[in-house]
Order: sequence, then C-alpha cells, then structure tokens
Amino acid sequence: MHRFFSGPRLDHTDLALLRDLQFHHERNDIELRLEAFNFLNQAEFSAPAAVVNSKSSFGNVTAAVPNHQRVLQAAVKYHF
Repeated sequence: MHRFFSGPRLDHTDLALLRDLQFHHERNDIELRLEAFNFLNQAEFSAPAAVVNSKSSFGNVTAAVPNHQRVLQAAVKYHF
C-alpha cells in the first residue's frame, strides 16, 4: 500500500566540543571532548495513521517515538 502523504520531518542537531591540551616539554597531549546528540531535544513523532476506515485518527499523528531524548557524553583521551 502506497501512502500519498508523508510523516513529520526528522530533525536532529548534534554538537561536539573538542579541546587539545599539549605539554610543551613532552610529546604527550590530552584531548577533551564533549558531545551532545539531539542537542535541541526535539521530539520525533511517528507517522500519521493510514487506516482509512478509522475516521477518528486517519491522517493524525497520535504518538511520539519513545526513548528519543538528549544524550550527553564526555571523553578524555591521552596520547603518548
């Protein structure tokens, strides 16, 4: 069955901040990294109902995708 309409857009905004700290007397350095996935915390909605005989919900978006929240992670990497 081919749908003649499409669902809501999927917008994801990710962000990464990176900082390299170098030691002047040695060849070692440290990389600090902070990453945010779905940084703006935008909801992701499911596709509209496509059952024609369901008059109450046809074409309506009635649910959101679960477990789609902002995710933050931090990392430290030591290069030697």
